[in-house]
Amino acid sequence: MTSELEALAGATVAVDALDVGAALNERAEPPPEVDEAAQWEGVMTMIVTMAAPILPTIAAKYPPITCKAIGEAMVPVAEKYGWQAGTFPPEITLLILIVAPWSGEIIAAVKSRRTKQPPPEKTVTSEPESPVETA
Repeated sequence: MTSELEALAGATVAVDALDVGAALNERAEPPPEVDEAAQWEGVMTMIVTMAAPILPTIAAKYPPITCKAIGEAMVPVAEKYGWQAGTFPPEITLLILIVAPWSGEIIAAVKSRRTKQPPPEKTVTSEPESPVETA
C-alpha cells in the first residue's frame, strides 16, 4: 500500500512541475475586443423596440442614429459606475419582459376609462336618510 501512495505522490509532483496553467494561457487566444458603445446602442434599441407598441411615437423620437449617440455617450458613465451592457440581473430582465407587454394593456385600460363620462355625483341632503322609519 505504501508503494502505491509513493507512486501517487510522485505523479502529483510531476503534474505540479508541468505548470499546466501557464501552458494553457500560452495557447489561448486573447479575448476579442468588446465594443461597449455598440452594446449600449443595442440596449437602447431594445428598449425602443419594446416600448414602441405602448408608445407609438418613441420610434420617431429615438431613431437608430440617436440610439447610437446614446450608446456612445453611455460608455464613460458605465465605466465610471462599473456597469456593463447586458449584465443585468436575471430578475430585472424577467421583470422587464413581463411588465413591458402588460403595461400597454394597462395604459390602454386607463385611457379608455378616462375618456368615458365620469359617474354622476351624488347629491348631498341636509339630513342623512335613516334606515329605520320613525312614526
